[in-house]
Amino acid sequence: SYVLNYHFQYILGLDAQTSGLILISTPVMMLLIAAQAGKLSDKINPAILQLIGVTLITIAISLLSQINVNTPLYLIMVAMIIQGIGHGFFSTPNNNIILSSVDDKKYIPTASASVATVRNLGQSFSMGILTVTFAFIMGNVPIQASNYDLLIISNQTTMMIIALLSLISILLSVIGLKKSAHIFS
Repeated sequence: SYVLNYHFQYILGLDAQTSGLILISTPVMMLLIAAQAGKLSDKINPAILQLIGVTLITIAISLLSQINVNTPLYLIMVAMIIQGIGHGFFSTPNNNIILSSVDDKKYIPTASASVATVRNLGQSFSMGILTVTFAFIMGNVPIQASNYDLLIISNQTTMMIIALLSLISILLSVIGLKKSAHIFS
């Protein structure tokens, strides 16, 4: 969302309030999908839903890695909605898989806390990627109209790196799906 916020405010010239309203489309979609995905993950192998989710996230991030000064806002929003749906399909089934793998139920709180910790580490890692990428590409130049090309390249590069990491997540999810077939059948 940081990358998109820069794009909305600097490239598209939107104010902070409008940018914020657009940015909530992803978590709203996640909210709408996550509860349904959770119910569904109790009926079918949650690894299937997790794989669908991470695939949608990867598609969305790949689309977002291509945005430029000419990309219409509605196309960006479509990618954001796909990303939100992907997060909805991923998060609840992923928690189901992790917590179901705990043999001794007294360790479920520890497993849940570990999930939250790893999620926060992932978010911090993403911010690190953004910071390093922006520093490498933009250097010390200010964000102003004459440097918007560098901002766009920074945005695209950050999203491409995240998309590549997300591809690895798809591969790991496929491996997890194969391993979980006997657990959730």
